[in-house]
Amino acid sequence: MEDIMQIHEFIEKVKEFSGDDISDNLDNATYEIIETVYTYHPKVKDKDTIAELFCRFGLILILDMHPRAERIMQKEREIQVAKQNLAKLQEEMEMLMR
Repeated sequence: MEDIMQIHEFIEKVKEFSGDDISDNLDNATYEIIETVYTYHPKVKDKDTIAELFCRFGLILILDMHPRAERIMQKEREIQVAKQNLAKLQEEMEMLMR
């Protein structure tokens, strides 16, 4: 996965693929959905992929992909919390072993 994509980068990528300037039609709420799919959906490998999917299939495909991306995002957060809890337990165990 590439780094975070800013809204202006997405607008430029769409313009590269389609020639369309979507800057007046893209609100922050819609972009947040696009960003979540870009960041977490397993089939979106890079910025070009998300822009191409948007251009070829429209926002409807991104909206269809969004629930899965959200579930993956949630699972990644749960894993992070579990890792933090494990680290804390390991510290506590080490303290008891001294």
